[in-house]
Amino acid sequence: MKEERSEIITQRYEKIARIKERGFNPYNNQFKPKNTIREIRAGFEGLSKEELEKQEQEFSVAGRIVRLNFMGKVNFIGLRDRSGEIQIYLNRDELNEDKKWLLKQLDVGDFIGTQGRLFRTKTGELTIYAKDFTLLTKSICPLPEKWHFLLPLLTNALHFASRRNRVAAALLPGVFPKRWAMWKLWAKPVTNGLWNRCFSFQMMFRSCHTTTTN
Repeated sequence: MKEERSEIITQRYEKIARIKERGFNPYNNQFKPKNTIREIRAGFEGLSKEELEKQEQEFSVAGRIVRLNFMGKVNFIGLRDRSGEIQIYLNRDELNEDKKWLLKQLDVGDFIGTQGRLFRTKTGELTIYAKDFTLLTKSICPLPEKWHFLLPLLTNALHFASRRNRVAAALLPGVFPKRWAMWKLWAKPVTNGLWNRCFSFQMMFRSCHTTTTN
């Protein structure tokens, strides 16, 4: 994990160098958001798709990227500020060539600012239709995995269960043959299954983390 993290940080520094060479400031402090995500949701969450289409008001927000979904020309970005989270929609055809290039340099953890009107996607999610964006901070370190703090706890619990099972395997056959039979049928398979799940979770987290940050 340390080697993967070091490689990601190296890639981020390389991106920062390319961004500067392209003429962008990776740490721009000129963008001033006029709205918070909480107030946007509080005022418009209850409106239908048709009601939102009648709204002409534009909203200006800034926050950290927590999700990136690039699907050809269509791009969805999960943006979170101190008050909440909202989805941003960007169409590459509506960006100039420099911004198209900059969009590809974004990673989860970066800070951006944007503005646009509200609409609902086909799935009904409240979204800001943005025509442009400003890079505010290029993140160097990747965000921690959502459930990373659970893995050491789960691993320790399974180590304890494994030690207890080894003790049981040594004592039960001769002293409590019936309990030994029950242990073989239930406790041992359950423990082995938990170990397999723990390993699968670790592989899944590493895979998702690598995919997200590339």
